[in-house]
Amino acid sequence: MSDIFDPSFLRKDKDLQGLFLTLLKGGLHKQARDSVGMLAAHYVRQRTKDALASAKEPVLSDKNQQNIELLRKQGFAVIDPIFEKQDIISIESFVANLKVHFGSVGFDESGRKGEMHVSELPPNIRFAHYQSTDICNCPAIYKAVHNEQLISTAAKYLGAPPTISSVASWWSFPSTLPVGGMQMFHHDRGDFRSCNLFVYLTDVSEVTGPHSFVTGTHEFDVLYPLAMKRFGGNSDTFQKFWRWMEVHRKSDDDISLFFKDSEIKIFTGPKGTSFLEDTRGLHKATVPISGPRLAFEIVFTVWPKFEFDGLVGLGKQSSLPREHLEFKTDSQSISPLVRYATRLMYN
Repeated sequence: MSDIFDPSFLRKDKDLQGLFLTLLKGGLHKQARDSVGMLAAHYVRQRTKDALASAKEPVLSDKNQQNIELLRKQGFAVIDPIFEKQDIISIESFVANLKVHFGSVGFDESGRKGEMHVSELPPNIRFAHYQSTDICNCPAIYKAVHNEQLISTAAKYLGAPPTISSVASWWSFPSTLPVGGMQMFHHDRGDFRSCNLFVYLTDVSEVTGPHSFVTGTHEFDVLYPLAMKRFGGNSDTFQKFWRWMEVHRKSDDDISLFFKDSEIKIFTGPKGTSFLEDTRGLHKATVPISGPRLAFEIVFTVWPKFEFDGLVGLGKQSSLPREHLEFKTDSQSISPLVRYATRLMYN
């Protein structure tokens, strides 16, 4: 029997990785990608069922059941805060002395690249990320990554035991650089099925870089009826819409061609605000105007992300031995499902 808790599980064959990336990054249209996602979820369920057979399936709270339905219907769900107030204070204290990375691959800063304390960053930087292996040493983040209700919610939504493919925290700053990258509407193609947790670690208003999501664009079976109702009477527009959907990045003006302002969810709220989102739908990080934003993210996937280990451009993600962490963990009480989901981050 394969060791499903080993980080290399489902990741060994480079040709398989190449095939997956080709299919994800443009080899299939949305309907086909979603269909492959369902098949991948079925495959992972079958591959893991023996090893997880003895695991007692946690009972999801009524609120989390409702969150799953909201995810399916609209592509996002605002959830109860993942972190308590004291957790956020401890995270703020933990990252205070950490260096951040900027100018990494995928986050161009006009050719500038480096690693330094956030207070020393050069002017006009758009993004700065903490190293994943650094923040995974934070007790409050460790607790969030091992949140069994959260993992079980992701499992129910994805249709398979999830893999936490990345844990990230980054700053977004006001900048006069041209809008680009994740500050344009886009859809993620990191896996055929995915679900992200986002948490604001600073207060976020409409002028401090709120996250935005176009409702109902996450799943073909949700988007198709909307497109039929809106564009079905004009075959040229209907076909144009689906071709447009395959374009990876889109401007605000592009979005307004096909969607109403009322269909764009803008997430604002105090620090601690938490929401789940299927980032296969169109979304973006709005450019901050009056102040910086610090966000935290956990990415749940059916298949481990192949294009990178950890966050793009921040180096290889190495799983951290739980016994070497600077705080005590009760590793013996970790359920098989949680151990499986966290295997890329901790061992």
